[in-house]
Amino acid sequence: MHRLSALLLLGVIACGDSGADPGDTDSGVTTDGGGNTTCTPDPGMTFFVTAQGSLSGDLGGLSGADARCGQLAAAAGISGKTWVAYLSAEADATFGRVDAKDRIGDGPWLNAAGTSVGTNAQIHAAGIPKEQILTECGGSIRYSAADPASDSSAHDVFTGSTAEGTLEREVNPNTGLRDGPAATCGDWASASPDRSAMVGHTDHQTADDGWNWAHYTLGCHLAGLRMTAANGRVYCFAKD
Repeated sequence: MHRLSALLLLGVIACGDSGADPGDTDSGVTTDGGGNTTCTPDPGMTFFVTAQGSLSGDLGGLSGADARCGQLAAAAGISGKTWVAYLSAEADATFGRVDAKDRIGDGPWLNAAGTSVGTNAQIHAAGIPKEQILTECGGSIRYSAADPASDSSAHDVFTGSTAEGTLEREVNPNTGLRDGPAATCGDWASASPDRSAMVGHTDHQTADDGWNWAHYTLGCHLAGLRMTAANGRVYCFAKD
């Protein structure tokens, strides 16, 4: 089977078989009696998955995605750090060809609970346990078959990467023919239904999916993202 088709099928199956309960998802934002929201991560937080998605594959390129990470961290009360999005790109307008693993520094990193998720070498060798993948407010994202198209079920996270953290592209199964385009939604500048992106899962379940590599999206527009439980989330790392 063509790799793209196989991975798309895997994505639909994986998203449909999670078995997570709707109550398993929690953004981490709390509301007091006056309707005021609070978000209080550990002050040492250096890693999170975005609580809200971009709703398309157009993130404004890598620079736009990085800026979004910094904005969300600042809104959560974390300052004085340089934030980057965990994304690979083939020909980004600013950074050119880049692998996600080379953007984020060496680590180790702490999540919003103050728990170490590992070093660069560790997260690409053993992954990040799903229990440690938290939003900037300390919440977790779990897919629910009962509400598959909701933002709370959107466990897909843009990476454009292989499990090793390098640029992912569709592999042509025919010997001697060129591989397909990079799975990066046009280097994170496209919301086209004709593009796709590699995503990971916040609640990865099996050896066939992981935090940074699980399947392709069905387009880079919102309708296509929704079909595989995506809404444009990214992973954010502080590299210093």
